[in-house]
Amino acid sequence: MASTATAPKTKRIPKNNCSTPCNTRYTTAMELIKQHGQELSHLAGEASTLFAEFADSIRPEPKVKVAPKYRFYVDSDMVVVGHNPEMADFDNPRGELIEVRYFMVAEDAKGYRFSYGFEETELGAEVVFQHFAPAVSEWAERRPAYGSQAYTESNTGMYDLRDEMEADLGPNWMSHPQVSSDLRLTLGAL
Repeated sequence: MASTATAPKTKRIPKNNCSTPCNTRYTTAMELIKQHGQELSHLAGEASTLFAEFADSIRPEPKVKVAPKYRFYVDSDMVVVGHNPEMADFDNPRGELIEVRYFMVAEDAKGYRFSYGFEETELGAEVVFQHFAPAVSEWAERRPAYGSQAYTESNTGMYDLRDEMEADLGPNWMSHPQVSSDLRLTLGAL
């Protein structure tokens, strides 16, 4: 016995239902627009509405603008990269080889500074920073910015004064007669 169920009927699109003669089996886009302009504009409106709703659903929430925690820049120092006794002379008795090295610096709003890297070029320091640098909390701490809140909090000014006095008067500068007399005069005036 044969099955009585039949497949659902599909609507067939006529091969050539255009106002202009067409030699091909399918109509061109321009012919569709001419023939079904109002229907297509309605469909285009629905499509743009659906697209706008879809775009809104996947658009990330606007982020609140937050001031950056650190300011990053490249800095450099002259450092000893080796020794060559053949290059020793009166100005350089140990024959130190001195070159410029570049590194990235992160400075926060208070003036605390941290550094990372030790590269031969500025570009090298930036590349290492962009691709290999760990979190700033793991960077080496550097001297705070002069005059900043961090400079005063860490008492860097006193350390600078002590270093300057040691450079001028030697390691026992507190017992130097000039300093002792100046301290007596200062304390006596108080």
